[in-house]
Amino acid sequence: MKFLGCIGNNLTSVFNNYGKFISRHPYKFLLFPLILSCVLSIGFFYLEMEKDAEYLFTPSDSIARDDKTEISKLFPINYTEFKEGRLLSTSESSGTVMVLPQDSVNLLSVEAIDEIIRLDRKVKSIIIYRDKEVLQYNDLCAKWKGKCAENNFLNALNYNASNILNMQLTYPFLRSGSQAFFIGATFTEVDYVNMSDVFQSAFAFRTTYYLSSTPEVKDLSIDWEYAFLDAMEDFESPHIKIVYLTSNTLSDELVELSERVMPRFSITFGVLFMFAVGSCMMSDWVLSKPWLGQLGIISAALAIMSTGGIMGFAQVPFNQIVSVTPFLAIGIGLDDMFIMLAAWRQTNPKLSVEERMGLAYSEAAVSITITSLTDILAFSIGAYNPLPAIQIFCLYTGVAIAFDYIYQITFFGACMVLIGRREAANRHCYTCKKVLPKKEAKSRLYKIFCAGGFTESDTISKNENEPWLMQFFKNYYGPFIMKPAVKILVLIAFAVYIGLAVWGCTQLREGLELKKLAADDSYAFEAFTLEDEHFNEFGPPVQIVFTNKLNYWESEVQDQLEKIIQSFEKSKYIHSSNFTTSWLHSYQLFLLENNININSLNQTTFFKILREHFLQVPHFQEFSLDINFNSDADDPQITSSRFIVISKNLYTSVDEATFLSEIRNTGRQSPIPLRAFGPTFVYTEQFIIIVPTTLQNLIIATICMFFVALVLIPHPICAVCVTISIASIEAGVIGFMTFWGVNLDGTSMINVILCIGFSVDFTAHVTYAYVIATDEDPNKRAISALHSLGMPIVQGGFSTILGMFALCSAPAYIFRSFFKVMFLVMLFGLFHGLLLLPVILSICGRFMKPKQHLPARQLKGKTEETADEVKFVTKLGEPIVSISGSVFFGMVSQEEVEENGNTITQMDINVLINQCNKI
Repeated sequence: MKFLGCIGNNLTSVFNNYGKFISRHPYKFLLFPLILSCVLSIGFFYLEMEKDAEYLFTPSDSIARDDKTEISKLFPINYTEFKEGRLLSTSESSGTVMVLPQDSVNLLSVEAIDEIIRLDRKVKSIIIYRDKEVLQYNDLCAKWKGKCAENNFLNALNYNASNILNMQLTYPFLRSGSQAFFIGATFTEVDYVNMSDVFQSAFAFRTTYYLSSTPEVKDLSIDWEYAFLDAMEDFESPHIKIVYLTSNTLSDELVELSERVMPRFSITFGVLFMFAVGSCMMSDWVLSKPWLGQLGIISAALAIMSTGGIMGFAQVPFNQIVSVTPFLAIGIGLDDMFIMLAAWRQTNPKLSVEERMGLAYSEAAVSITITSLTDILAFSIGAYNPLPAIQIFCLYTGVAIAFDYIYQITFFGACMVLIGRREAANRHCYTCKKVLPKKEAKSRLYKIFCAGGFTESDTISKNENEPWLMQFFKNYYGPFIMKPAVKILVLIAFAVYIGLAVWGCTQLREGLELKKLAADDSYAFEAFTLEDEHFNEFGPPVQIVFTNKLNYWESEVQDQLEKIIQSFEKSKYIHSSNFTTSWLHSYQLFLLENNININSLNQTTFFKILREHFLQVPHFQEFSLDINFNSDADDPQITSSRFIVISKNLYTSVDEATFLSEIRNTGRQSPIPLRAFGPTFVYTEQFIIIVPTTLQNLIIATICMFFVALVLIPHPICAVCVTISIASIEAGVIGFMTFWGVNLDGTSMINVILCIGFSVDFTAHVTYAYVIATDEDPNKRAISALHSLGMPIVQGGFSTILGMFALCSAPAYIFRSFFKVMFLVMLFGLFHGLLLLPVILSICGRFMKPKQHLPARQLKGKTEETADEVKFVTKLGEPIVSISGSVFFGMVSQEEVEENGNTITQMDINVLINQCNKI
């Protein structure tokens, strides 16, 4: 461990000298960050909002996306020959209306149906303009055989509500004359009559108006969608209630939510502003530093500005989740500020500002370096997440923390110097006028509102320069938790905590429903909720595509294809063959009805009848969308074809993930190569990767944190304690967030990554303080660590909670989940940092020797061979500062102090240096 110890000692020395350097040149360190942040903030003009939810929440190595791309090449959407069941995406230009009955009205009554037809007319009469040309739905709609795609139910009624009185309504196929219309996706939760397929009522009705998305009319289709939203908002009916959405609804919601959340940052900024000022106040008007608290907020704001700017220059898109970054950055910035301020307060006010800055930096800068490094490392690992939304968030937040750190040790350090000079001059913290110490106050009012500081002749005890909270940790809280009985209770509480956390992890729910990306009070949330919770009996179609040439005319191939399709239909999430769209099966029936033996057909005859007869029948013409022929008339072949099965009962994200896994496993087992794809698969794929990706990130990050802790906190037991604490906090957050209604999804995965960094923040500060404590008694070393860092840890945790508090009432799950998980991180982090870890360290302390004392005999007998002498600048047992300002961790005994008359010569300093290098 000698090498690792040298790293820590060297860092301490470097920061000591750096702190002194800042104190000599404060204005340079003040102006450079201001200029840099102003220049970088220009990049805000280049920031672009990423609105494509499919891109953001689809893995970068998505199999579903590859399948979609390949299938769309084979079977591109043709908006002049359009069939809804062949869609490859949920984002085709469209407007969807879902209708529910009102006031106990039967949705199948003439009154309700008449209102639905009126609604349909209103939609089709929506007008948009292209130059002076007036366009309606019929001009923009996706068509089949020259007509707009119609709703099967309304088409069967001939758009006349009274016709329903003369019809027998059957479900899911509505029989009308010789035809049968599929209406399974139109109605949901129907009420059957006497166990038959006849139904008499339904919970809801749904119809979708599809538009052409060709490049020529794409923009017009988007304009129509917004006009559709306006028309639906104005629609009123005494019999029905409507909910609605468009293909751009989700993208619009992502933008709108970001715009609605960002104003909350001003509230957070104001609250933290007051908190920072209040935390820097004391009962002494000279030692109080309200301006420093404000400057700490400004330092964090500069980091936010610089981050947004540099991301704009780098063309990294902004998205909804990144809206949380400013809340985190300002909380982390304040956390570092409190650590720096606590270190300053522990220095002797009698020292020069330069010496105090060196001492403060030698302790605090190392500590915030550890936590900043681990935070950045955690987000660097998160940036390799396969979900682009998380990648982008981790990039933004990692850069924000880096700027937070840079400005903390530059801009804020320069501010500390200037405030320190005011304090050294015994000036009032607000008026900056020179004031008298309290002992010399001439009146009670002067003592209350003006007095503060010390005179040169004052003898200052260490506690005089400390806030009451630091004294509380030292004199009351620390000794209390070091009692054996309290330690036992803490360990019992920890065992209960771990038990509940593990149980919560077993109850973990996965998946991010689309409704959670929308605001709770938006039309989109209501529409997504209705679709997710009620339109599940007939789910999205799944296309089974055979991409290779096959001898379809051979009975063996036909049997093989039939078995493959049946293997898909065996899934509990797929409807029976009655709902499967199979051109081959229909062709076989066609041949049978025409008394043609399919086994007697050769290749030429098979294709001749298929193309010239079967596909010319109006009822079978839609199958032309499922077959691709080659162009060789002498050797006719089907180059690719597809079959369509219908999903069902996909009630939860777990069902969707299980369904996708089953589909892919069945496809892999097929003897014939195929691709199986549904339009929702690009979203569902995240549910499959969420757990293994989260575990992978946790394991990698925890291992990395162990080695960082081992290097910067040079003791293996401490590194193990930090690592175990990280794992414990992670388990607690994941387990307890389940109890609080937060799923493991893309958003909470971000929070888990955050948790790693914040876990280190709490544990590393305390552990580092324990390592550098000098008491022989492990309990006293734990108390010393709490005394040094208890207050800034409480302040940091509380400031982070305040920073996120504005999100607790945000109008969307995605932001509320941030607050919930961050609250758990802070709660469990404080529990580990201020209670569990000190107890564990005090127990393990017997195996951890404190910094070694220099034997008295090494100083005895030294003569003053040089004229330079240095007085002790810290209390007995603490590091000694040499003439050059270097900090040495060697210590001297009481006898040595008495023998040398409270002084130490340059020769003795050389002895100390050599001895420290050996430790």
